[in-house]
Amino acid sequence: MSQEARILVRSAGHGDLKRVLEIAVKTFGSAHRHHVERTFWQAKTLVAESSGVIAGFAQFRRLKAGKFTVVAISYIAVDPLQQRTGIGSMLLRAVEDEAVKRGASMVVVTMSESSEVPKSFFSKHGYRQLRFSDIERQLERKVLFKLINLLQAFEDNLLMYKELCKDAIANFFSELKGLEDF
Repeated sequence: MSQEARILVRSAGHGDLKRVLEIAVKTFGSAHRHHVERTFWQAKTLVAESSGVIAGFAQFRRLKAGKFTVVAISYIAVDPLQQRTGIGSMLLRAVEDEAVKRGASMVVVTMSESSEVPKSFFSKHGYRQLRFSDIERQLERKVLFKLINLLQAFEDNLLMYKELCKDAIANFFSELKGLEDF
């Protein structure tokens, strides 16, 4: 039986929070604990179980920009002892499946440009990169600020995205341009 056959991906329940936070601290450090906990209650969290034990999690939310829907990934993390076993890939596929079900045209994740491991992971799964500085040059600063606020990407400088339908990225930026300022 393959490793993937023994993994169950499901929606997280209240009782899963403690293990999700343990994995978050092991993977990202204690500085992310509060944000992961807040996101657990405010967004959708999926967990991956291996032999009845939570081995990883993914957190994401559906966002609207005008008529455009995007799914933004906040976190994907796998217990360090179980990394490189396909669990992260299974979680990402589950997020993408949820995005399709929710009518999203694109899945996005933001990160620091220096984050080599996540950049490699998402690139391997067909995600393309767009630097915030390129977005600002191609469009305008106001659109970049709308994007940063929408995605809550205040410390990041790289957008990775996967289009689920043709021309999704161009349509997304078009909708952002048209959003009313607050």
